[in-house]
Amino acid sequence: MNSPNQQELQLHFEYRCYQFDEICDFSSLVNANLGYKINPSNRITIGIQDVPFGPGRGWSTNWFGDITVTSGLSDIHHLGVNFNTQLSDDTTIDLAYFVRDAGSYVGDSKNAARYSASYVNPNDPNETRLQEKNMLVSRIDQKLPQWIDGLNLSAGGSYWYSQLDNKTNNQTGHRNSWAIFSRAHYNNFNLTLTTGRNKIKNKDLLQPNYSVMGAFDTNYYVANDADFYAIDINYAYKDPNGRFNLTPYATYSLYNKNIDDYKDSTRHTIGAQLDVKKFSFATEYIFGKNDPFINGNMQSLAIADNKPTHKMLNLLFFYNF
Repeated sequence: MNSPNQQELQLHFEYRCYQFDEICDFSSLVNANLGYKINPSNRITIGIQDVPFGPGRGWSTNWFGDITVTSGLSDIHHLGVNFNTQLSDDTTIDLAYFVRDAGSYVGDSKNAARYSASYVNPNDPNETRLQEKNMLVSRIDQKLPQWIDGLNLSAGGSYWYSQLDNKTNNQTGHRNSWAIFSRAHYNNFNLTLTTGRNKIKNKDLLQPNYSVMGAFDTNYYVANDADFYAIDINYAYKDPNGRFNLTPYATYSLYNKNIDDYKDSTRHTIGAQLDVKKFSFATEYIFGKNDPFINGNMQSLAIADNKPTHKMLNLLFFYNF
């Protein structure tokens, strides 16, 4: 067994396979990285990994993800290096540099066979092609003083700057995004609040207000200037006799576009997960408006799709081994 003070290496690999029409007709690499623990307070990770933006990998409890996932802000994985340091028991800092996105894998689309929402090559050759690279991402996460017994609070912020190469007109734009977040844990209740701004300059004279992104083998437009909000609450109930765990949860998320005539995009979820020994079952009721993955279209996260709020039931079954 290693001493807590010893250096150590850790390999992380995650590849996902999905079925739209046939088994694995869409599949994608999520993470493939090597972590090196320099000492108990410092760690460096190299490879395809989570982008340290916002409160964590995902900002909500639910499995389908909130609207910030589809807009390319949370649950994002790129190729680069991240230095994580704990200045104290209460303060954690991430400093990361990403060379590029994680790439495209198996699917029918030209460039959107990927897990993370990223800027992609459009299916239409007449549309602008963007490539995001040289990403600088930083995050600070601070535990706050405990003033009520059983109540744990934390707050933090993150910043994301990157270069956006416009391959169509050979100009360079950039991403300039920030997020602030807070968490509260009281007994079995957990609350996470996240807000921020996504600001993109794509150097596209014809379409400066939106850019082409892709994920899960689908291309769609995303507004270049928006405020975003995500609120997630859950309650983790553990049976005193150890027979099961039950976690009900709810998520509110909004992509609030700062462009005239562009209508906001929302995705809200109510769900619960039941864990019994090695088996888990989750059910989610999802409400989406101007959402490309809830009966929307390519324009949903940009101008809008002018459709009413749609609803979807998401059922999942897991066997953990």
